[in-house]
Amino acid sequence: MSLKTCILFLSVLFAGGILCAGNELVKDGKACSAIIVGEKPTRSAQFAAFELQHLIKLITDCEVPIVAKAPEPVKTRLNVGADSCEYAKKTAAGLTGEEYAVESKGNDIYLFGNDSPEFGKVDYNSPKTFPPLNYEFRGTEFAVYDFLEKACGVRFYSPGDDGTVYQKSPTLSVNTPSIRRAPKMDAFRNALYHSPETRDGFLLRHRWRTALIYSEMGHNAFSIYYRYWKPSKIPHLAKLFIAHHPEYFAQGYEGKNAANSLRTWSWPDDKDLPSQVCFSHPEVRKYFAREAVDAYNGKNAVGAISRAKRMPGKPFYYPMGEDDVGNICLCAECAKEKGTNPRWDGRAQLRWINGIAREAAKLNPDVGIATWSYEHSLFYDKTIPLEKNVSVQVCIAPQSWFHPDVYKKQHGIYKEWIENEGGKRPITVWTYLLTPAWEAQRIYKYQKFFPVLYPWKVGEYFKEFANDGVKGAFVEVQLKHNPLEAYVAARICDDPSVDVNQLIDEYFTFYYGKAGPAMRQFYKRLEEHAWNIGNYHEYVKKNPPRGSFTYYVHPDFANYHLGNPKVMAELQGYIDSALKSASAPVEKKRVQKFIDDIWRQAVEGRVEFEKRDRERKNPVPEATLAYTAEYGGDPMKADFQASGKAFPMTTVDGKAAKTQASLRFASDSTHFYVLFQEKDPGASSRPKADIWGDNLEIFFTNEKKSEYFQFAVAPDGRTEAIQVSVVNGVVREEKWNVAPVVKSGVDANGWTLKLAIPLKSFSPLIPLEPGKPLYANFFRTRGFDWTEKSLCWSPIFSIVHREGLPRVGKIFLARKSHAKTIDCNSSFKVTGDGKYPDGWKCDHAAKPGFENIFGVKDGVLTIDSLGRSDMFRVERRDYVKVNAGDKIVFEFKAKGKNTAFCGLYFYPWPPGGWNRVEFSPTGEWKDFKVVVPVERTAQKKGENSVINEVRILLGVNLSGRPSPSAVEIKNMKVSLQPGEK
Repeated sequence: MSLKTCILFLSVLFAGGILCAGNELVKDGKACSAIIVGEKPTRSAQFAAFELQHLIKLITDCEVPIVAKAPEPVKTRLNVGADSCEYAKKTAAGLTGEEYAVESKGNDIYLFGNDSPEFGKVDYNSPKTFPPLNYEFRGTEFAVYDFLEKACGVRFYSPGDDGTVYQKSPTLSVNTPSIRRAPKMDAFRNALYHSPETRDGFLLRHRWRTALIYSEMGHNAFSIYYRYWKPSKIPHLAKLFIAHHPEYFAQGYEGKNAANSLRTWSWPDDKDLPSQVCFSHPEVRKYFAREAVDAYNGKNAVGAISRAKRMPGKPFYYPMGEDDVGNICLCAECAKEKGTNPRWDGRAQLRWINGIAREAAKLNPDVGIATWSYEHSLFYDKTIPLEKNVSVQVCIAPQSWFHPDVYKKQHGIYKEWIENEGGKRPITVWTYLLTPAWEAQRIYKYQKFFPVLYPWKVGEYFKEFANDGVKGAFVEVQLKHNPLEAYVAARICDDPSVDVNQLIDEYFTFYYGKAGPAMRQFYKRLEEHAWNIGNYHEYVKKNPPRGSFTYYVHPDFANYHLGNPKVMAELQGYIDSALKSASAPVEKKRVQKFIDDIWRQAVEGRVEFEKRDRERKNPVPEATLAYTAEYGGDPMKADFQASGKAFPMTTVDGKAAKTQASLRFASDSTHFYVLFQEKDPGASSRPKADIWGDNLEIFFTNEKKSEYFQFAVAPDGRTEAIQVSVVNGVVREEKWNVAPVVKSGVDANGWTLKLAIPLKSFSPLIPLEPGKPLYANFFRTRGFDWTEKSLCWSPIFSIVHREGLPRVGKIFLARKSHAKTIDCNSSFKVTGDGKYPDGWKCDHAAKPGFENIFGVKDGVLTIDSLGRSDMFRVERRDYVKVNAGDKIVFEFKAKGKNTAFCGLYFYPWPPGGWNRVEFSPTGEWKDFKVVVPVERTAQKKGENSVINEVRILLGVNLSGRPSPSAVEIKNMKVSLQPGEK
């Protein structure tokens, strides 16, 4: 429907609802109707009556009375709820579930539905007295909302009266449609999980028909911990403890301080606390089966997350989801497919659910178990047939369906569930519509982002869900950032017969008025741009997000590649047009709200991104650590001098600091070591301060710069350690059990700190091993010094340390050498059309006139100086891990009359970055053994003496004298001999 057609349609609708002949509710600002609720209205009817009264007053400025019985005389009776009159009571008795009716006969308008028999008093100003959204039928409430929307022209677009659309008039006369229906998705509907926890927020939840009746999933495997792990630190939960049964819980994580959502409160210092239960233990399955049956019988387990309740006439499925932290049990039975089936953990979870379902059915065949196809179990597997009393929630992310690979995988899995199981059991969906806001603010923390808006796509996808018979939808969306997407999803979950295009056109016309056309253009252009994979950064194209949530799509460089200056300028044009077109105060206010919530931060974010991008062009520091010995975790034994010069700390802007502070590093096969030295005569007399105001603070992160460890040590040796991880899109902050060795001393000269951190403590968040890079930054926090509060190793150009993760430096950990043969293509084999032996290259040969200095025939490598005085060499492109003091041994046959050499390029690469040893072939084939030490031939003061990698090379004309002769080499073997340590 075009905007012009929509405007005409809506004007007719409003005229029909407010001005044309029908039942008069208010005339010339005076009530000619009453809201009848009866003597014993349900909680739903009371609340519905208040909503009806409030909306009529917004339209007419007249308050229609709410009464138990109709006063005489009254022109129109608004009968709300089954207790309002005999007709409503009789008719409502035939309604089930969430069914409701809207009717009119003569002077009576009937608005009633099937309500749960709950009669608590509702205080319209107190959300805690409102009918609960979960496990309560609220048919009367839904009838009133349908009446307000279809007869009175009201629309509920966002929280509060400002987010509610209606046409002001002193007279309200309505033609009431005849309706008898129930919401399409009868299991649950929730598009406002992240909406404000305010009265207006709760009102919008009701107005959008939010409900939970059965089968919604959640993480609910916790109650068994309180009874069979150890007594909780929380007193009332400690009383639940029965006996310690470690076999009931995930095996293989002893002493690893594995992530667990209960840790912070109940077992904060328990390193053995497992993340999950054991999926295969029969007693665990029986335990949760009994818990499900108890919930069916109205007794929810203390310590369980779920408050599931059996609803009359509806199936019952108890939610059974593991903790959201991974770390599946590694016992022999649970992990029997590990290593042979990449889906082993998800299959173990499905067998667990089947086991619980079987046990529950033995106790009560009406008890079902709800599970999900989520993250490690996001697949459909015909080889594990589900028990008939299992429902499935498929967890998918339409937010990333712009990516063809993600759409193909996730949509394909969803369709497999629908086509194979849709007729056998309830299938529901959990959908993610959170990015880019979620990633910008919670994962990457750059805060201000280029938005992605896609209401038409949401309409397309949710129409498909509803038409496929999906029974429930949980829509994880942030109302502030994607208000129209949330609205469209909510409306379709309730009534999939709505015309999506009309629904959206109506939104722009009703909500924005004369600014509507420009705002629609903004949305449409942005959706078209964002749903074209060609507009995304190569990083996004080549790295389709995995799992259910599909995050890691919007690091700032990728987000603002999508939001490039040209696109933002075009979108700004639509915003300018909307501001210019808006005429009524409410239109201006709503456009301004869009700017305040969504657009201004994107414009500011673009400026901030460009600043960060310029700053990133400043190189970050790198350190390469030399292996000298094993220090056994004792920082006092570490050789900090072996890895070259000290790194002076600077201000966060990269300027020289007035306080002299420096860092040195070392490592061995088990630990990373830090030496921090600060010259500060006042250090010894400074009073003890809070650790976060006076410390050396270290951030360790991974290549994605989104998960990290934060470690702080004070001058007196106190430490704090935090671990921040992203698990299935959720950011978790918890204690890091790092077990550091701290040697700290303060004297008249300043502060000296020596620190050792076990490499194993970084795993699994940041898997480390010798020879691999450690990404880190170091801050000297001096909260007592207002002139220089922070120093750092790598400048971050921000005063907020956590914002500096993209600028961490790189530290290559030392690696102990081991004797080995080095692959060098000893037969000088050439494959395909290659000119050079596989893995070898000669840069000189690419220059005109030098094409013939290098050749291979029948396994013989020839290097010919062509009579020139230049030194020519060929090099193997592979890097070999070494340490200073090692030796590289070349063994081969050679002949020729030129001066030749074997050599090494050293990395890192300062001047003097190579070494070579001559050999002198003759006219006959001769065996040679050339030993090249891993040591620099020249070393200037202050240069990096560390060597951790080499490339091997062969050459001629080391003397630089003209020679007409070539050198031939064959049967080469190269090996590494570790130096003495």
